[in-house]
Amino acid sequence: METDTVRKQSADLREAFEQAEYHVRVAGKDWLVRAGGRHAGLDRALNGRRWAILTAHNPGGRRIDADVNRRREAALRDEIGQRGWSSFEAINRDPRGHWPDEPGLLVAGAPVDAVVALARDFGQAAILAAEKGAPARVEFLGNRPGSSSRAPRPGAA
Repeated sequence: METDTVRKQSADLREAFEQAEYHVRVAGKDWLVRAGGRHAGLDRALNGRRWAILTAHNPGGRRIDADVNRRREAALRDEIGQRGWSSFEAINRDPRGHWPDEPGLLVAGAPVDAVVALARDFGQAAILAAEKGAPARVEFLGNRPGSSSRAPRPGAA
């Protein structure tokens, strides 16, 4: 049974993802992406490919050590590169300034189920994704802190 504290944390995390600003750089142009928004210019820059933004930082919405976050980010970049997916730099930002910026990647044209699986492997609570012409949506993955299977964990060397 969920406690009131867990429900409050889940609601706060959901709100944080839905209110976040996702800054991406594609084709030499900076784009501001938000959940619920349609992003026709970005769709054109990506040649109509579906896209998703993910990070390896702070799994499950819990802050962890900066060095561990950097190792996790490097591991995510390596994995995306090995898969040959097209990716672009992203920064996930809390507009209220209560949460640190998180570097991430916008992945274009990759199979959605594979992107979701990769985000789950890195212990992420959610990704932001969209199809051409559709509003960007937060997809919650159900991960809890410590559920990361392949990424470096807090305290890992």
